[in-house]
Amino acid sequence: MKKKTLVGTSLFSLIAFIAVAAPFITSQDPNAMTLADRFQPPGAQHLFGLDQNGADVFAQIVYGARTSLTIAFTVVAMSSFVGLVVGSWAGFKGGLSDLAVN
Repeated sequence: MKKKTLVGTSLFSLIAFIAVAAPFITSQDPNAMTLADRFQPPGAQHLFGLDQNGADVFAQIVYGARTSLTIAFTVVAMSSFVGLVVGSWAGFKGGLSDLAVN
């Protein structure tokens, strides 16, 4: 296996694991805001600190991985479907439509 493939697969697997295990990785609510505690630096309670709204940045990143993967899988599925339909149509019709798709 090539090194780039191994690195890419490892990174994807890590992000997928983090997205699935988000509730077990962090106990913080990514949407909970405490304005009195905003801009706290990283520490034991908040690994990446708090943002301008007092929300835990690490929790937002971990739960954001779920949204990113959902969008990625949706785009890949839709692109595959459109490519399958257009490619099948062009292959069936042949001629000019086949040349236009290629």
